[in-house]
Amino acid sequence: MVLGKVKSLTISFDCLNGSNILVYSSGDTVSGRVSLEVTGETRVKSLKIHARGYAKVRWTESRNAGSNTAYTQNYTEEVEYFNHKDVLLGHERDDDNSEAGLHTLHSGRHEYAFSFELPQMRGEFVSFESCGVAEVSSK
Repeated sequence: MVLGKVKSLTISFDCLNGSNILVYSSGDTVSGRVSLEVTGETRVKSLKIHARGYAKVRWTESRNAGSNTAYTQNYTEEVEYFNHKDVLLGHERDDDNSEAGLHTLHSGRHEYAFSFELPQMRGEFVSFESCGVAEVSSK
């Protein structure tokens, strides 16, 4: 099993302007590295990173519509600001089940750089803080 050979998987972000604070704003370039350490030779199909920025809000309003009637209205809204996917190793499509599409990682630490630009936003506050998800898959 490939995941049994993964010793560590980390995502680190580069700080802007020499600061130690990992906060990015509208128009900034987010960059960093995905570090993967494996304990033995491992064959993988791909390594991808997915960054998504969105705002989601929920609220409830209760109203009286007479002496014995009350109702509650629930509201939700979600706005997507960006959706960036990057293939760090392998190919975009993983539907090829052949051995030819596999990459061999030797025991040790492997680093893969990434970067993407946050969209320019006017009149809206957008920030990206150091959170992320990395997906590793292999067959």
